[in-house]
Amino acid sequence: MEFTNLSATTRSRRRKKQHWTAMLVLIVVCTFIAGIWWTLTRPTVIPSPLIQESLGAVTWPTFGQSAVGIVGSSTVETHGAQTRMPTASTAKLITALVVLQAKPLSLGQSGPVLVMSRNDIALLNRYIALDGSKIGKVLIGERLSEYQMLESMMLPSADNMADSLAIWAYGSLPAYSAAANAYLVSHGLTDTHVGTDASGLDPSTVSTAHDMVIIGELAMQNHVLAEIVEKQSVGGFPSVGTIKNTDTLLGQSGIVGIKTGNSDQQGGAFVGAANVSVNGQTETIVTALYGAPDLTDAMNGSLSLIKSVEAGLK
Repeated sequence: MEFTNLSATTRSRRRKKQHWTAMLVLIVVCTFIAGIWWTLTRPTVIPSPLIQESLGAVTWPTFGQSAVGIVGSSTVETHGAQTRMPTASTAKLITALVVLQAKPLSLGQSGPVLVMSRNDIALLNRYIALDGSKIGKVLIGERLSEYQMLESMMLPSADNMADSLAIWAYGSLPAYSAAANAYLVSHGLTDTHVGTDASGLDPSTVSTAHDMVIIGELAMQNHVLAEIVEKQSVGGFPSVGTIKNTDTLLGQSGIVGIKTGNSDQQGGAFVGAANVSVNGQTETIVTALYGAPDLTDAMNGSLSLIKSVEAGLK
């Protein structure tokens, strides 16, 4: 048997290698322990207490059902029986979110161009017959971007554009409805159901004020949709020129959206959003009011509700 004498240099190299290996193991172990420590001791994200602190000053509407929440908080406070009601045009919030799920946009993007066809004219004529809200003129061959379609659906609340956009994104209204209901289930919105259209005119689409606050929060967290609903008007539409927002509360008490609604089955409805500064930080309040006698009452009741929540937060 032979024994080989290792040189001092070789032994030194081995010691250094063993030293760095030990250091690497120590670093890995320490990182692992630190990760466990951080997991156990890090601050827990809890619902914002701001809503609870302001509830003593809330002026709840005396009619219908209402709810309030704050973007970033899991808390939704409600008033009145949260029973399913037809959504009217507030359903277009769902339409916008579900279309943007299939055809996402970033700020500054206009998206693909839709070319209006005879099918889109037929949708317009259908809503004229039903006395629904609409953009009153659509031209065959008219070219509108996805962003413009969203504007026309959200600002003047065009029922025909909601259906046209949903069909473009999903191929048909039944396919859109299936996707929308899957989206709602994924967010735990069990009291909301999308029926036969994307506009909300048909009473088969139902929700509650509670669920609509959550939907409103999702809308305000989508930068493209939040940008659109804050506009009072927008021009550049080939067939009609300028379109105006039905939300007449914009700019009052920090209100930045979101969607009006009214129908024979619903009465008046409004899903609102307002920015308020609290201790130097901007909080976005979201409210929903369903079952008002008419749209004017829904808007006035929502404004009082928003003002009272703002006062409580401040």
